[in-house]
Amino acid sequence: MLARLRFALRDRWDDLQAIATRRNETHVLFQRGSSEPSGRICLFAHYHSQGRILPWTRHYLRHLYEKGFRIVLVTTAPALHPDDVDLLHSWCEAVLLRSNYGYDFGSWATALRLIGKPAADAEVLFCNSSVVGPFFDLGTLFDRLSSSNVPVWGLTDNREHAHHLQSYFLWTRGSCFQHSEFARFWQGVQLKTFKAGIIQRYELGFSQMVSRALLKWEAAYSYDAVSEMAHSRPDLDYQFLTKLTRQSVNPLHDRWIVLLEEFRFPFLKIELIERNPRKIPGVETWVERVLRQPDLLPGARELLSSPQTI
Repeated sequence: MLARLRFALRDRWDDLQAIATRRNETHVLFQRGSSEPSGRICLFAHYHSQGRILPWTRHYLRHLYEKGFRIVLVTTAPALHPDDVDLLHSWCEAVLLRSNYGYDFGSWATALRLIGKPAADAEVLFCNSSVVGPFFDLGTLFDRLSSSNVPVWGLTDNREHAHHLQSYFLWTRGSCFQHSEFARFWQGVQLKTFKAGIIQRYELGFSQMVSRALLKWEAAYSYDAVSEMAHSRPDLDYQFLTKLTRQSVNPLHDRWIVLLEEFRFPFLKIELIERNPRKIPGVETWVERVLRQPDLLPGARELLSSPQTI
């Protein structure tokens, strides 16, 4: 009870700070004209403490561009290196620099304000620079999403705190923005700094809002399917997971090998590789495991074979 009260007070204080301070300073580094937000649109949230577009992010952006996405990149880095700004001209329609508040949802809301309301037949992808990949061509995945009757997709879902789509990759139809609940959600994103409050209100809140709007959502690599496959892999020490005190399974961490080897999942989280906060065994083998997969994208194979893998 006391913990919930502390959370509520901290969250409310952060709301007041967001209103009282100037957290919405945004600079357009470049924008190529303006046109109706239709077709495939990617709103890409970027952060790097040194203001660089790292090789895996370049690879990701290039692949999205090749798949027909018009990319608006919003960075919360202190500044972007001039060489990287020049590079982004190759793939992006616009690049924005903004204050580091609100995390990814703040960046996506900023990008939506720039492009305006997406056309009903648009496809809007919300993604970020928190992953390495894609390892495999995403064309089949995007075709699957486009041809489905489901208006909102994520790659993975999670049951920590509440059942929700994980927010590093969210795909929606432009028609979703015709729903007042959906539009109101994005218009109401505040540039908060309290990370737990952001997760509660926006990452968990996004899936809850979609359900309230009576829109269907699905995960392309569902928690249940991945869990079922994980339990059929005797070579993986899933007894380890039962020792995670009061922790639900996060498939992007706890089941990364199953996702990669059984489902050909196209990404790995940088946090897993660099920090491995849940101490998952085997993470140090990630490069060799990915390199064993067939049909790797040439750019991915090149990056995996380089001394600097991230």
